[in-house]
Amino acid sequence: HLGNIRMSYAMDKEKGKIYIMEENHYYPFGLKHEKYNSDKYEYVEISKEDGGYLIGIEPLGPQQRRSYQYKYQGQERQDELRLNWDSFKWRNYDYAIGRFMSIDPLTEEYEDYTPYQFASNQPVHAQEVEGLENAHDLNKRVQTRETREVVRDNIPQTDQRVASTVRSVAAHGAYTGIKSSMVRNDYKSTVSKLDVTDSKGRTEAKLKARSETPVVTRSIIEANRPTSAEVAKVSGTANKTNAGVNATAGKIGVAGKASVVIGLTASAYNISTAEDKPQAVAQETAGWTGAIVGGEIGGEMMSATGNPWAVAIGAFVGSIVGGIYGESAVKKDAPKTKWEKFKAENPDHFLHD
Repeated sequence: HLGNIRMSYAMDKEKGKIYIMEENHYYPFGLKHEKYNSDKYEYVEISKEDGGYLIGIEPLGPQQRRSYQYKYQGQERQDELRLNWDSFKWRNYDYAIGRFMSIDPLTEEYEDYTPYQFASNQPVHAQEVEGLENAHDLNKRVQTRETREVVRDNIPQTDQRVASTVRSVAAHGAYTGIKSSMVRNDYKSTVSKLDVTDSKGRTEAKLKARSETPVVTRSIIEANRPTSAEVAKVSGTANKTNAGVNATAGKIGVAGKASVVIGLTASAYNISTAEDKPQAVAQETAGWTGAIVGGEIGGEMMSATGNPWAVAIGAFVGSIVGGIYGESAVKKDAPKTKWEKFKAENPDHFLHD
C-alpha cells in the first residue's frame, strides 16, 4: 500500500527453506510498530572446506540492522547514529512527528499547508513523491515527475473562485446597464429630431433600439410594452409614451456602473493574488468577455418564456459559465511555471531527463 515495503523474504538454497527476512508494520505517518514481528535475517557469506563460499541466511541480533533499509513508502530509512529519519530525494522526513525537516521547495504552490507537511497530511491514501508533493495513486506504482506529471492534490482556491464568480456576474451586469443606457440615449436623440406626428419614424427607432438592447433589459421592456403593441401604435408623442421605459433604462444604467466597480475589484483581487500577473490579466480579460457573451446567450435561451425573471436567471447562469470558459480558454495554454521554474533552478538533479 502506497509503496510501503511491509515484508521481504528469500530462499536459503543450502537449507531449502524460505525465510521472512523482515516484516514491518507502520503507523499512518511512518513510525514503525515495535515489540512484535521483530525477527530479522540477513544474507551472510559461508565459507566452504574447498575454499569456496556460499550465501546463506542467518538471524540478526536485536541491535543489529539489515543492509537493506528501504521501508516506508519505499524510501531509505536512516536509523544509524539514531538519526531516525527517511531520506526522500529532496528532503529528510521525521516519521516520529510526521513532518519534513526542511521547507518544501514547492511551498508557494501550496499556500494552505505548512511547508513541512507530509503527503498533504493525508498519509492513509496519499503518497509523498520525492519530498515535493503528494499523489493520489491508490495501490498503484507512483511514477516520479521526471517520467510523467503526478496526479496532484488539488487544493481548492475558494477565495479566487468566489471572486471569479462575482467578476463574471458583475461583468454581464455592467454590460447590461451601460449598453442599455447608451442605446436608450441614442434612441431619445433620434426621436427628438423627428416630427411629433412621425409615428412610423418613432416605431422604426424603437424596433432598432429594442434589437440593440441587452437581453435582460429588453425582456423587462417587452413585459411592459410589447413590440407588437408598439408596431400597432399610430399616434402619440415619444417623450410621453416612453417615460416609463426611459426611467427603467436609467436605473439599469446606474446599476451597470456599480457593477463595473464590483467586477474590477474582483479582477484586481485575482490579479494581485496570482503569481503570474500577465497570465492573470489575460485570464481576467477573457473572463470578462466570456461572461458578457455567456450572459447574453443564457438570457436569449430563456427569452422565449416571456418572463423577465427567467431571462435574468438564464443570464446569471450564462455569465458564470461564460466566465469559466473564457478563463479556461486562456489557462489551458499557460505553462506550469512552478515545476518548470523549479527544474530550471536545479538542473543538476535532472540530467537523466
